[in-house]
Amino acid sequence: VRARANAGRHGHCIRIDLRVLAHHHGIRACRHRRTGGDAHAVARADLQAQRAAGELLAHQGESHRIVLAQVGVAAGIAIHRAVVERLQRQGVAMTVPTRRLAAARHLWSQPRVHVTVADVMDPPTLARLVAEHDAVVNLVGILHGSEQQFERAHVELPRRIAEACAQAGGRRVVHISALGAAADGPSMYQRSKARGEAVLGQAAQVDSLRLTAPRPSGIFGAEDRFLNLFAGLQKVFPLMPLAAADARFQPVWVRDVVEA
Repeated sequence: VRARANAGRHGHCIRIDLRVLAHHHGIRACRHRRTGGDAHAVARADLQAQRAAGELLAHQGESHRIVLAQVGVAAGIAIHRAVVERLQRQGVAMTVPTRRLAAARHLWSQPRVHVTVADVMDPPTLARLVAEHDAVVNLVGILHGSEQQFERAHVELPRRIAEACAQAGGRRVVHISALGAAADGPSMYQRSKARGEAVLGQAAQVDSLRLTAPRPSGIFGAEDRFLNLFAGLQKVFPLMPLAAADARFQPVWVRDVVEA
């Protein structure tokens, strides 16, 4: 019923699979049995959500629409879910393009979230998505691959986003970069992230693209594949060999990244 009500408010037509709906209601029934402390934590999170997401777009009286682009990285699932939850509490309508519908099944029954099968690397598809929305949040990133794969994900996609925004007459873009991104960085990851930033930065100077490019360090959260990987290994092995044991990390909590 809530999905239908929100669909009517935003002019969308939603087809609901009753098995999926029942499955998600079962999950929500468990989530709503909270202790008093947890309820206070949720209330605080809601207030923080309103403060953080309320300034993302500044169109008075307009239903904000955001397209979220995401490809799996170490913390990709964690930050993607956190962004969706935060914007959803603020009443923002979102479109989440995915190459595989099953990969976004956790969003199927979410109000204000439209999951669509689309290839964001296809220029006409990307141009249509950007034109239909007020802002773009780019969470696409990879940690491993060839130089061509890094170039495609971290440089070519930002370039195409900039081109689509220019065609649409300017858009707000939040581009998640990375700590240590530099043209002379020691890894292909850092170098390609820096080139992607530069592409969007140049577009922001020339076109009416409004850019924010945070540089978080390693992101941890309930569903990250970074700290959780080591936690899982420690359950199996009594000793953990560490490569570069003197290396320093300053991970950042996924909720702090979303608030920023």
